[in-house]
Amino acid sequence: MDYKTVMENKVVEYLDASTSIAIDLLRRLVRIPSAEGTGEVIIPAVAKLMRELGADMVDEFLPDIEELRSHPGYSPVHPEHSSTAGGEAPVVVGRFDGLGGGRSLMFYGHMTSGTPAWEPAVVAKMRFDPWGAVVQDGRLYGRGAYNMKAGNAAGLVALQAIRSVGIRLRGDVLFGFNSDEDVGSNGALATVLRGYTADAGINPEPTSLWICPSTGGPMWFRLEVVGRSAFGGWEVGVNAIDKAILVYEAIKEYAGYRKEEAHHPLYDGLVNAAPLGVGVFRAGNWPSNTPEVVIIEGRIGCLPGEDLETIRSEFEGRIARVESKDAWLREHPVKVIWTARWEPVMTDPTHPIVQTACDVYRSVVGEEPTVSGKTAGNDMTKFTLYGGMPSINWGAGGGPFGHRKASETVDSNPGFDEYVSLDSFHTLVKLFAVTLIRWCDVDGG
Repeated sequence: MDYKTVMENKVVEYLDASTSIAIDLLRRLVRIPSAEGTGEVIIPAVAKLMRELGADMVDEFLPDIEELRSHPGYSPVHPEHSSTAGGEAPVVVGRFDGLGGGRSLMFYGHMTSGTPAWEPAVVAKMRFDPWGAVVQDGRLYGRGAYNMKAGNAAGLVALQAIRSVGIRLRGDVLFGFNSDEDVGSNGALATVLRGYTADAGINPEPTSLWICPSTGGPMWFRLEVVGRSAFGGWEVGVNAIDKAILVYEAIKEYAGYRKEEAHHPLYDGLVNAAPLGVGVFRAGNWPSNTPEVVIIEGRIGCLPGEDLETIRSEFEGRIARVESKDAWLREHPVKVIWTARWEPVMTDPTHPIVQTACDVYRSVVGEEPTVSGKTAGNDMTKFTLYGGMPSINWGAGGGPFGHRKASETVDSNPGFDEYVSLDSFHTLVKLFAVTLIRWCDVDGG
């Protein structure tokens, strides 16, 4: 048995014997309230944690707004989507120096938990305090536990375990955490522009332990459909809802078209390679008045190799055809606004970081890994496309909804509480620890 294998076995045994360390660190993160727009709370806490773990450098910063907003990768942020304007959310990068002579690896992702406010109907059905980090039935519940504090914690715990058993890595290990991924990943872009990259990256977004060398590129759209407000008893207004329904039906038709026509080899086994959906349909504020404006917001999923401008034009063309058939909409066209976006990217599946991850999975789990695309947009777009850093998405399993193939059934009653599977989390920590040893190399190996 060679030296590196001995070291891998040593750290895996340590992790198997000390699972509470990983759970405690994850609980610490989940218990920090971190809804979108609260980066000033979670980022300093994470910076403190990395200093406690022995980071050689910790850089807390606010992005250079002018530089960021002039970059082609900047993602506009609508003020309704975040209390923090685009490019103004805090970021932190930590570096743990290696001995030299090895490859560097960067773990990166968001520490905020998305969705600044839940619908009251959803909140009423939650069983657990969203910031309570409750452990029950093999799961850790809490907002951000699944997406993606478990993945972030797994990287930190893996490195901590390696150091605890006396293993010295040759390559540097970096951690980059932002607080605005859910509204466009501008913090990730700012990290790249500040010069922080590595020989490869792991974005531990939840993937049910699938290895995802590609991430989709959703674009957010906002449509403003105008009517003519009036007292409903007079029947003289133009109800914006009636006109918005025409637009909504066109969106649904385009979603069906995309589901049938959008394909990529890494995504063909999924339920829908490029999902298009509406998340907001809002109108009016008084029962007796016809509404003046309807807001429709949603996202269009895009695949590697697709041109975002072409898809935008297709979408806008569908809206224009609706307008051409309606006298009111011809005179009052729909206003289309494009806000957050994540460009679709792919790391060559034959790249060493992908192959290393696959080999590690076989060693630790004893099975063949699932290699797939990920439909959700995330920070990988900025690091890989603009930072030139080959990366993979690789994270834990959980829910209430997790990754599944088209051939798999979905849980008909998943509940409303976010959770991470602790078995999956512990496996991920071991996968990351062995990956660090193989990728960064070890002293004496």
